[in-house]
Amino acid sequence: MTTPKTLRSLLGLGLLCATGLAARADDTVTFQVDLSRYTNSAGEQAADLVEVRGDGIGPGTWGSGNTLVNNGANVYTNTFNCVGAAASTHEYKFTYHTIAGITWEDDMPSAPPNNRVLTLVGGTQTLPVVAFYAPSVTPPIDFFPQPVTFRVDMSAMTNSAGAPAYTAVNASGAFNSWGQAALVDSGANIYTNTFVVAASGNYKYTCVLANGGNTYEDGSDHPLVVINSPVTLPVLAFNNSGRVPIDFVTNNITFQVDMQVQGVTFDNAGGYVSVAGSFNNWGNSAQLTNDPALPFPQNYLYKNTLPVSYQQAYANWPAASQFVHAYKFRANSGWEEPLVNPLFGNNDRRLSGLYTGPATLPLVLYSDASLCDVLAQDTTVTFRLHLTNHTVATSGLVYDKATMGVYMNGETLLGFWESWGNTSALPLLTNNPVDSDFYEYTQVIPAGRPRGQKVKYSINGPDNEAPQYADHVQWIRATNTTYTMSTVEFGTNYAAVRVQKQYGDLTAGTPSGGNVPITWLGCPCVTLQTRASATAVGGWTDLPTTEAASSTNWPNTGGAHYFRLQKRFIP
Repeated sequence: MTTPKTLRSLLGLGLLCATGLAARADDTVTFQVDLSRYTNSAGEQAADLVEVRGDGIGPGTWGSGNTLVNNGANVYTNTFNCVGAAASTHEYKFTYHTIAGITWEDDMPSAPPNNRVLTLVGGTQTLPVVAFYAPSVTPPIDFFPQPVTFRVDMSAMTNSAGAPAYTAVNASGAFNSWGQAALVDSGANIYTNTFVVAASGNYKYTCVLANGGNTYEDGSDHPLVVINSPVTLPVLAFNNSGRVPIDFVTNNITFQVDMQVQGVTFDNAGGYVSVAGSFNNWGNSAQLTNDPALPFPQNYLYKNTLPVSYQQAYANWPAASQFVHAYKFRANSGWEEPLVNPLFGNNDRRLSGLYTGPATLPLVLYSDASLCDVLAQDTTVTFRLHLTNHTVATSGLVYDKATMGVYMNGETLLGFWESWGNTSALPLLTNNPVDSDFYEYTQVIPAGRPRGQKVKYSINGPDNEAPQYADHVQWIRATNTTYTMSTVEFGTNYAAVRVQKQYGDLTAGTPSGGNVPITWLGCPCVTLQTRASATAVGGWTDLPTTEAASSTNWPNTGGAHYFRLQKRFIP
């Protein structure tokens, strides 16, 4: 199904804007759009409904409901309340309906987000009349309702027994406003039906798989060209890039996670653990429980057994295809941050689809952390960013230090990822030194939070520094109560490594004053070790005074010496 890409990316933002700013004053804004171009060959309006859709505009949020009225000259207008403070902005587009479905304005070539942008003035305003922007539409707009026969081959969508893995097949497209028009089996898994279609457009086939829910074909939409005569479409194979056969099973899966690293800090915040994933729509209701009567650390083991439905995987499938549901553990409504899974390029955990019966998943540590990787005490941390004026963000926004703010976000910093665009909640960096290109933010990070700080920066509030998952990762390397991070570069023009190593980069410098300087990236539980032979088995001597340090001077007494870094799992 073709959906405006701007709607896809902005729907969540609009919801947040509409709720997060509800307490602020509303502006009364009059919208006006000229549809004179969009008429049929008789000069009559082709549209039967015209609307404005955007974030925080009227009762709808990128949805229908903001209806405009024709003033008699094909200019459609109406007045709506727009939520927000003066100088805040809202993105929007105009749409019109015909019997062929809904038409959105094309992307605006001069607007970085490809939408129209409204700036609130703190009072009533009337926007100028603008022409509906859809150069992809060629007037006149005439409709020739004709019967169209849709046909699709569902032979590939079967289970291991060769039976259909679906319960219904539909056609969906502009001709039915992307609804579901039922097709019937004409034999040999060929599904067909005939519908009256008013105009050319796009369509796709859908099916309802045995585990429920509409599944659209993969890939691009199919083109539908309607002429002034009945149309019979070719038989197309349902486009499914997923693995077959399609067998669905429901098994009792035991999830378990060790919370001893989070310890008392986690308890004091509520002590609530759940598991959330695609199997339960990422909700927070699948609670795990512990046995507080057990001795430490067994009392921090949380688990629960849940019925999970998934597509059965098979051992001959590629490795990535053998995993089904993505999931994570949640503590006190937050989200864990485990290590990135290289098979999928993100840090979601994955449930294997190879289980054919009840299964107990391996015990894991929340966020894959150890006691060495979390703060032992509250620590005041200063983050520093280098951002030059006129830097261009991923959205195309050009940074103007005189008028724009620099913000940051991150679960390890705030306890959760704050909503992008919510500048009243996102931390605002300060210019230090004043009028320089350096910015900083200082915050007390509570004990129990990860030393590995995963954060992202923003120009003016949106998520515009780097693509998803391209976060900065820096480590709080000290064991005292204050720490200043090394300066990082803003994502679109960074010159340094975005993800820092936890430890490593062991280097021996030039001898000086009877010593050889040894340097490395250090962290708590990491110590330098030495021995006199490169090939000996074992025999490494630990140097406890180097723990959490990053350098030492080794006496230059002659002879060979070899060094390595060793990280303990437990302090």
